Amino acid sequence: DGVITQPLLSSYALETMRTSYPSSSQDSPFRLVPGLALPKNESDLLFWLTLLLNQMEVKDDELFQSHVQYFREGGSPLEWARNQRDLLEQFHGVHYMPVRNIKGLLDLQNASS
Repeated sequence: DGVITQPLLSSYALETMRTSYPSSSQDSPFRLVPGLALPKNESDLLFWLTLLLNQMEVKDDELFQSHVQYFREGGSPLEWARNQRDLLEQFHGVHYMPVRNIKGLLDLQNASS
């Protein structure tokens, strides 16, 4: 059994997951599984922001701003997803959230094969 989290788009979310994770590992009846958003561009990333309860905090977060800047500079959605997946390797898997980007999910799967 597990609990899927929202995408970890901010420093606070990532740090909270890292500090909570040990308590959800071996001795716990459930596991925390981080969500992984798959935005295609800055607009998609900002869409994810609208789904979060703490939008103002996340919007001003340094990590989130680095994601925005990455897409603003024309960064590859596939590379961004790979980097995020690698960042989340320490957890018991990830839950891919390809809202409006099934192609991105398939590209990530094919790139991993």
